Amino acid sequence: MFCAGKVGITLDCDWKHPITSDSMDRYAAERALQFKLGWFANPIFGNGDYPAVMRYMVDKKSKAEGRNESRLPRFTEEEIKMNSGWDHVIVVAGFLLFLLKLSRSIYVSAIRSRRL
Repeated sequence: MFCAGKVGITLDCDWKHPITSDSMDRYAAERALQFKLGWFANPIFGNGDYPAVMRYMVDKKSKAEGRNESRLPRFTEEEIKMNSGWDHVIVVAGFLLFLLKLSRSIYVSAIRSRRL
């Protein structure tokens, strides 16, 4: 028997904001938000899986470390279906603001691999 109530979750996320209006700095801020907030919010309120930028970067680093598998576990198709589509309550608690600037070497690497 299921209850008709709502499920809520509170996620802590210090806000990330680009230090300039440069597109690369905006990318840095968005990527930081995906790693901090999207890590938990995307599987629940998004597509049921981790953010694509998170998957790409963790998989790439895991491979560079010589690992056979990514350090970021993979959801099964069944888990993705179960995770996605929730329309319950989310509360985002943030107490700090970080101004971010993208490291040019990371950006160039992402462009070369066409994953940006």
